[in-house]
Amino acid sequence: MTVSRTGAARMAQVRAMLDMLEPSDSSEQCIDRLQTLARLKARIAALEAEEIADLEQHRHEEEAARGVPKSKRGHGLAAEIGLARGQSPARGARCLQVATVLSQDMPKTFNALALGQLDEERAQAVVKEVSWLTPEHRTAVDALIAGQFEGLGPRKLAGKVRAHAERLDQHGALERNEIAYSERRVTVRPAAYGMAWVTALVSTQQAVGILATLTRDANSVVNSGETADPTDSTGQPRNHGQIMADLFVQRVNGHVPAAVPAEVQV
Repeated sequence: MTVSRTGAARMAQVRAMLDMLEPSDSSEQCIDRLQTLARLKARIAALEAEEIADLEQHRHEEEAARGVPKSKRGHGLAAEIGLARGQSPARGARCLQVATVLSQDMPKTFNALALGQLDEERAQAVVKEVSWLTPEHRTAVDALIAGQFEGLGPRKLAGKVRAHAERLDQHGALERNEIAYSERRVTVRPAAYGMAWVTALVSTQQAVGILATLTRDANSVVNSGETADPTDSTGQPRNHGQIMADLFVQRVNGHVPAAVPAEVQV
């Protein structure tokens, strides 16, 4: 690895701050240090959350002293947090929400983050799943998941937290499901090399049905042996995923996918 002289000097300063004065001399030491750094990042995330919570409190107190109405206090704070972190206002709002919920309602989860037992991504997943609960129910979920973060990725942890949240507030869960269903939509996001992602937000039952139908029909095409690509003049065979994508386009647009446009320059 080639590092500039300035970069190397800065890295040396950081290493000194972390009491890692010399580079690792074995693979075992590299693994140990990676684990240490992962815990350290979590602790830094906890410090950031604490600073954001303190910032929110100071801002509200300062604006209260100036006579700003309570409903307008903290306006624009999320954008400032995003700017301070070099991120968008939306990410700043997410950080503010995480800091507020963890510091006020979920002390055990915050403590796990501070001890390096929970990383920032999983802490965000926890807060997202309890955001609609009352503070009392958030604290109840906090107690239920305490010490149960080991071996759980963000998705599995979110599912576990969601189950506790829905059990604690079944009426609220039904209302939340109705709101979620009302937000169904289709979006398009550009991808590289002339491609794009088409995303449909629909109910779980509908999504499973769509996938099952496309999978079944793609299996039928593969089993028939007629997998030639209709957009390829050479008759190149398609794999299972390509057939599913073509069936999806055909059923939405009502015709076989058009050939990929090409321009030949002489």
